[in-house]
Amino acid sequence: MTTIALPRSGSRSRSASPSPWRQWFFHSAAPYLIPSIVVVLVTLSWFHPGAQIGNGDVSPLIRRSIDHELGSLWNHQVTGAGGTSLAIASSIDALFVRIFGSPAAGQRALFATAMALTVVGSVHAIRRVVRSPFVAGVTGILAVFNPFLLLYLPNLIFPIAIGALGLLVGELGRHAKEGGSSPIKLAFLSLPMMYLSTNPPLVVMITGSVVVALASITLVYGRQAGSAALRLCLGASPVALVLHAWWIVPFIQVYVGGAVGTEFAAVTDTDNWSWVFAKNSLDRVVTLTAHWGWDERSFFPWVPAVENGLWLVLRWALPLGALGGMAATFRTTWHHRRGAVVLGAIAAVLIVFSQGIHEPFGPVSEVLFDSVPGWWLFREPVNKFGPALVLIYLMLFALFLEFLLHSMWRMQSIAAIGGMSTALGVAGTAFLFPIPLITGEVIPDQRPGLPSAHVTVPAEWDAIGDLVHDSPVSGKVLVLPVNQYYQVTTSWGYHGVDLAPQFFDRPVVQMLPGGYFGELAGYEALFQTVENSLVQGDIAAASAAAESLGVSHIVIRRDVESGPLNLRYANADLLAASAEALPEAVVIHD
Repeated sequence: MTTIALPRSGSRSRSASPSPWRQWFFHSAAPYLIPSIVVVLVTLSWFHPGAQIGNGDVSPLIRRSIDHELGSLWNHQVTGAGGTSLAIASSIDALFVRIFGSPAAGQRALFATAMALTVVGSVHAIRRVVRSPFVAGVTGILAVFNPFLLLYLPNLIFPIAIGALGLLVGELGRHAKEGGSSPIKLAFLSLPMMYLSTNPPLVVMITGSVVVALASITLVYGRQAGSAALRLCLGASPVALVLHAWWIVPFIQVYVGGAVGTEFAAVTDTDNWSWVFAKNSLDRVVTLTAHWGWDERSFFPWVPAVENGLWLVLRWALPLGALGGMAATFRTTWHHRRGAVVLGAIAAVLIVFSQGIHEPFGPVSEVLFDSVPGWWLFREPVNKFGPALVLIYLMLFALFLEFLLHSMWRMQSIAAIGGMSTALGVAGTAFLFPIPLITGEVIPDQRPGLPSAHVTVPAEWDAIGDLVHDSPVSGKVLVLPVNQYYQVTTSWGYHGVDLAPQFFDRPVVQMLPGGYFGELAGYEALFQTVENSLVQGDIAAASAAAESLGVSHIVIRRDVESGPLNLRYANADLLAASAEALPEAVVIHD
């Protein structure tokens, strides 16, 4: 029997020395590039020809209102009240539409970019704990194909949060171990955080995670490494503030200084959010399958397919692999061992926090909600701490795969192939549970009580937007009936964030209740006065209220339905008949 010893990781064979370019590609580029291509191709398969993705908080990429303001209004005053809105991050959406020529093409490009970012950021963090480019690349694919994103897609803020956190933590770890980074590079790596400004808790979570990462680097690699990482952070902070000023300034205006025309409207009492914690049992949090809507087939019609015996076992693949990674380090270096313990400890804390007020660790969160100012921001703890927990799982899971791979490589040459196959097989079990991500069922077409998540926006809305744009009459647009919630269900097959304001390139007077901020009470009263007066035929009262709002155009829509929330809307026929009698107002209806 002939035994061939494989070269150790990082060494070169004298008989077959690879070229520098080839070595750079397979060691430095391939772990990022190949999994990104795989994920992007799968992501693009979710789309249907001529349709966009629209569901819940994710709307088709219609951003005409914001696009009109790019380069002219820094704080994006898109509300009829003139107050600073939370639409600043949507300017990125508008740029994608501009660059790629249409909302449909822009949305595809945005999804592909977000998923590639998730992989790249995760691989950057994973490479701090493993040496194998192969292992880093395979595990990086799991950054997208995991149970957490299965439940929270198509909302892009969650994969972007994973990628943004991975880039920052990975760069801090690389600098602490090897040096060579710079404050400017770290500042530019922080840019993905700009898309998260619509979800302040995720901004807080990532900022806090960077602080925890600095402390962890000190614990694992010593005070000198921790000081180097801290200096890098401090040096990058001024540059990052300049790069992010375009969204931080309006962000502070809204959340700290208050905004003209708006008032704080978020529900901070967690007793009113008890339904969110209903599915946050310990096993579901650990397996990343905790979501309040799990049993709602209208949200997740694919759930029955992953609730049989085999799939209930497969959902444990990622956390058990992470646990195996911790165990594997006890036969490696002291740094690896201590690093795995620190990661495991942080994951345990995140699991406790993610349970919220659910047993058995509910009392911990109850104390935090009652005692820590601002902790109410984590009233939906699973989706706020989930990105950090996913990243930790991936780093530990990669350690486990590398242990399997290297264990086989120490044996005969034929075992090297077996080692790679074993590592791929173990990773494959983690891929199997979130299979709807691969098949495209994550964007469902058939949903009880809700339309398809693939949406074709009627051309009539664009025509109405053009009509208002071409009108010589200046003033705001009033959309009636008044919304009861920020999400609507339409007769043309869409359920999600109301798109109506985005079809107009002038301020739109419309209530979208349910967000962090709402219009002032007096302003809301004017909304209701216009609508109620039109329904009752009181033209004088309606005209006076519309004039106070600065309204020049009134759009009466007939495309909203009661939907799953059984919302009630004013009669469009009564509104249209009375609105026609309003003096000096352009009324648009079919």
